[in-house]
Amino acid sequence: MNVTWISTAIVANYLEELATDDEVIEEVAAEYESVKARLDVRLRRYIALRDFITEQLGQSPYAHGVDRPSDAPKPTGSFRYTGMQIGEAVIQVLQDELKEYPNNPWLNLDEIIEKLADGGLGFPDLVQARAVNAALLKTTGVAPGTASGRKAYSYEQPNANEAEDSDGSDQDGDVDPDEE
Repeated sequence: MNVTWISTAIVANYLEELATDDEVIEEVAAEYESVKARLDVRLRRYIALRDFITEQLGQSPYAHGVDRPSDAPKPTGSFRYTGMQIGEAVIQVLQDELKEYPNNPWLNLDEIIEKLADGGLGFPDLVQARAVNAALLKTTGVAPGTASGRKAYSYEQPNANEAEDSDGSDQDGDVDPDEE
């Protein structure tokens, strides 16, 4: 190991800078903890309020064509999918696309991920493409297809049998032995 001689004055300056950074990091860490606590509480409140309003309206307050008073503010939707299961959020994205573009309601994986990320799914973490892809394959109501030469997805109203089949049985009602 090649050790270079450093003057005591330089070492003293290094240590002074290190001590200053320690203090700054401690202050920032305390601010972070305070902001994180406020964010956690606000997100919980937001999720509860969003879910309550969705229940009252019978649809998402962000959905295309929601009847709202003219003087009511329109929420930005930046956190509309926060706290949702991925499959539930995917269904909302596809339902919204179908309502807004009934003649061409298809979205590819990248477009779905972008909409989920823009809507705060998983906030503050990133949206994982693998998890979204798995939800597209497993969630009842997702119809695969092709649009512009690429694999795409749309919302398809599940029939009553499919809704009941989410218990591990296949389309014919046979239970997969691996699922038991």
